[in-house]
Amino acid sequence: MLEPTDFRLTVRSSLPDTVLLSLVAAYETEEKGYAIVLCGSAKHQQAIGYTLGLTTIGHPEITSVGGDGDDVFALLSHVAEQVVDHGQVFSEGQHSTSLFSKLTFKESSAALPELPISRLIIGKAPVSRLQCMMPLDFVNIQPQTLSADLRRVA
Repeated sequence: MLEPTDFRLTVRSSLPDTVLLSLVAAYETEEKGYAIVLCGSAKHQQAIGYTLGLTTIGHPEITSVGGDGDDVFALLSHVAEQVVDHGQVFSEGQHSTSLFSKLTFKESSAALPELPISRLIIGKAPVSRLQCMMPLDFVNIQPQTLSADLRRVA
């Protein structure tokens, strides 16, 4: 019997990329309670990321800006997991988590690109956002402390 590692698997679709991303985000939100969306541009080398789905449990969505998409994804995944799985509530100011002794949050009014299915996931209620500043000690975390989920690309 063939193992999945014995062949290359691809999915081809005629759907636009934003629709495919929306379907993945909707599924991820249904399974985990949140999805992470990463954005970037050719003009700026910093990755921008935001959560999608925390609004459905009454928590602000969280954004972050960093130099590396993997780092932004790992930080947002960790923070979203703290909210969804451990009931932690973040607000403006400083908070600590199991990985970080100090994370700084501030209100964010950034207009972020919305996936076509965003409103189906988060509803019609106004969305509030907090920006999580990339912690200075982020680079000091040993890779083995991060789960495989935190290191995958959205």
